[in-house]
Amino acid sequence: MNRAPAFVILFVALSCTAAGQELAIVGGRMWSTHADLGNPYGISLSLSQPLVGKLDVSVNFAAYSRETDYVGEIPKYGPPSPPEEHIIETIENRGYLRSLELIFIYPALRFSRLEVGLGSSVSTNTVGARKRGMDSGRRLTSEQDKFGLGFLLQIEVERITGLPLNLTLVYKWKALSASGFYVDGDNTFSPGMQVSEMQLGVSYSL
Repeated sequence: MNRAPAFVILFVALSCTAAGQELAIVGGRMWSTHADLGNPYGISLSLSQPLVGKLDVSVNFAAYSRETDYVGEIPKYGPPSPPEEHIIETIENRGYLRSLELIFIYPALRFSRLEVGLGSSVSTNTVGARKRGMDSGRRLTSEQDKFGLGFLLQIEVERITGLPLNLTLVYKWKALSASGFYVDGDNTFSPGMQVSEMQLGVSYSL
């Protein structure tokens, strides 16, 4: 993630300011428009705090992955291969996405201990897939960095146990750029793509 240092610096800056902070851990599932990434499961950590007025800012790190099998061929790059080297086999594919995200959330509605927030985000994302032929042993890695813009809906129930512990449900939608920085392997992730996420977890008021 070539933009990660800026987000890391911001995360450290947020962690040094204690007033009104919340630390959250959530699990979730992602749905994507790319076959090699698929619909992986993952976990994310975030730190948020008030920014100005009712507007909150949050820094979020998420990691998603999923393994699937399919029947196909892992191409062998270089000069054209003879027919006997074209192997149709079971391929083990591990698709993954890691993101570092800056989120701005505004509390649109509030009912007693329930708060509904709307937000937008900018992110840097590493999307990839690692493939291995079960018979040939051939391996292929595809990985690319992508810039993302997104929107989200967050529902939070405060103090669910009488402690400063909140239940959080989040829906996110992100568009990832087609001009991502090429990292490794082939260019299967070059086109732009869209992902959506559904997350459920808890946050703790510091």
